[in-house]
Amino acid sequence: DEMLAIAFAAANAWAEGGITDTELADVAAVIGGLFPPYAGGPFNFLQQSGLEKLRLQAASASAIDPVLFQLPTCLAELHI
Repeated sequence: DEMLAIAFAAANAWAEGGITDTELADVAAVIGGLFPPYAGGPFNFLQQSGLEKLRLQAASASAIDPVLFQLPTCLAELHI
């Protein structure tokens, strides 16, 4: 759930203009210790997971925190 929350926060930051280079953000998240190297960063995680899996994970995790695990509306723009 932690990776999902970070990935959703990154997607929302991108949608708000706070992130302009998703590849650089992926590298920074891994180097900064926010994301495990095997996942490749939050945007790579989102792309590898796919929309259907993300929907299922968000639905399950929303029991913990419905706001934190709300599926970002910008995923289509990120080509997820």
